[in-house]
Amino acid sequence: MSAEELRGDDLGSDRAWPPSFPEHVPGAAVAAQEHLSAALGSTISFRQRPTPLAPEFRTTWRLVQLLYLLSACCRGGKSSFRRLHVLNWAARSERNRAVLVRALRGQLQPHSLLVRVEPSLNRAVDLAAGEGLVTTLDGARIEITDRGRVVVKEALALEDCLITERAFVRDVGMRVTEKWVNETLTSREFP
Repeated sequence: MSAEELRGDDLGSDRAWPPSFPEHVPGAAVAAQEHLSAALGSTISFRQRPTPLAPEFRTTWRLVQLLYLLSACCRGGKSSFRRLHVLNWAARSERNRAVLVRALRGQLQPHSLLVRVEPSLNRAVDLAAGEGLVTTLDGARIEITDRGRVVVKEALALEDCLITERAFVRDVGMRVTEKWVNETLTSREFP
């Protein structure tokens, strides 16, 4: 049935179908629901439900994770973006963590790592710098500030905060060095 056929008398009314209710008009959703119920000849109800947001998309969590990885996995709280991307990639999933740990133990060839560069990490670094939690060194490295260390200390005081990341840091520690990252990311061997 075409949109033209759904207009007017076909639905027992002279209102246009589908109805267009601006979202910003109070009661528009109720009016749309009533119109649809009348058109179909039965009662329809809608319930608004909360939409869960995965932790990796929560800005606060991203900042705390960045600060924790800097403080726990990087000597002096300093790191290149390359190393941060490797740590961030590994911290994002159990599979990635296992792959990184196996590569560090020598059970996998380092060139087999397929590290995904996340633009959200760069945004988190920019936001952290704007908040005074990190500083940028020579444009290619970042360092956690005293203020950033306070945030990490407060987060670690909470037992249920950064549980997965704490386990990851226990497995990896400071073994993801700048040298290892540079050798791993530049030693690609293609058949």
